[in-house]
Order: sequence, then structure tokens, then C-alpha cells
Amino acid sequence: QAMQQQLLEISDQTDDAVCKERLQQLLSAMRQWLRLLQETQAYVLLDRHQLHARSCNLEDISQQVGTEYHERLQHLRASLQINVNHKVVGDSGLLYELAKQLVSNSLKFHAPQRRLQLQIYTQRLGSNKVAWCFADNGQGFKNHHAKRLLKPFSRGQGVETIAGSGMGLALVDKIVDLHHGMLTIESSPEQGCLIKVVLTQAAEG
Repeated sequence: QAMQQQLLEISDQTDDAVCKERLQQLLSAMRQWLRLLQETQAYVLLDRHQLHARSCNLEDISQQVGTEYHERLQHLRASLQINVNHKVVGDSGLLYELAKQLVSNSLKFHAPQRRLQLQIYTQRLGSNKVAWCFADNGQGFKNHHAKRLLKPFSRGQGVETIAGSGMGLALVDKIVDLHHGMLTIESSPEQGCLIKVVLTQAAEG
């Protein structure tokens, strides 16, 4: 952090356009490496995480994530519809991180030729399961790549110019596993993506 601040100060002080551009490139690379280190650390620490399972309101978590990304959604002129009305047994902090990762992915991999539309909703499955669904009309990818993308440091094809660590879906998959849940992904190129996180429904009352 201190080094980033020093580089920012140097960039502000110099009038050399080439030097300023190189410093900005260096700052961007440093931020990306810092994010990679943070997400890798988070992934490793999940192996030792003690799950604090209790009743979690998925609507509250979904709304909180929507609020966090409000400015980014506005910048992209994207729409976010939330239709969530179930509670599940889980760790609210981890489920919040899961939702953040999935919404962040939708924002990063939007299709520039059309307005991004995101939906977060829930479906009841059987007597005690809930599917927490995240759908978008973004770039999408070939469905048979889904399993590979769940591995750490894995990225899709043709996304080299989009900043990312390749850890997002790996973190999501591990959080789902800690909840003894199930993760399904449906996607195809230019047709968007639908991710369902199946969790145990919390008891009423």
C-alpha cells in the first residue's frame, strides 16, 4: 500500500507523459497482483475456516451486494433485478463473499454490444433445499469449460484484456462445498450464464 501511494505521488509530480503512462501501468499491475495474493490467501484459509452456520436471509445478502456494486452497475448502465425470498442455513459472511464474486464476474464479463441485465432470485427445491440463482446476459462461455473454471487460477478463453485473478469461481466452489451444497453452471457463448447455488433451507420461525 505504501509503495502504491509513493508511485501515485511520483505520477502526480511528473510532467513526462511517457513516464506517467508507465507508472500508471505499473500501478495497475501492482493492484492486480495484490488482489491475486488476497484471493489466494482467502482460498487457502477456507480450508481452516470454522463454519458459523445459522439462519441467513438471502434477500438481505443479495441487497447488500447490489448496494456495494451500485456505482459500477450505473457506470455500465446495467440493470439488476432481485427476487429473493428464502432463508438458508449458512455462514452469512461466506455467502456474502460468494454473491460478491458472482456479481463481480457478471460485471467483468459483460457483452459490450448489449446492455447488461443481471438477475438474482431463489427457487425452492423439494422439501428443504433452495437454489440461489445468478443469471446474466453477458459473454458466456462454452459449457464444457465450466468444470475447468472452478479450479484456482483458471480463466476463460479470450479474456486476456480483462483484469482478473482466476480465483473467483474457485472461491465460490469452495464456499459451496463448505456448506455441503451443490453448484451448477449453465452457459454458452454470447448467451450469458446461469449459476445456481443449492443450499439447505432454514427452518421457519
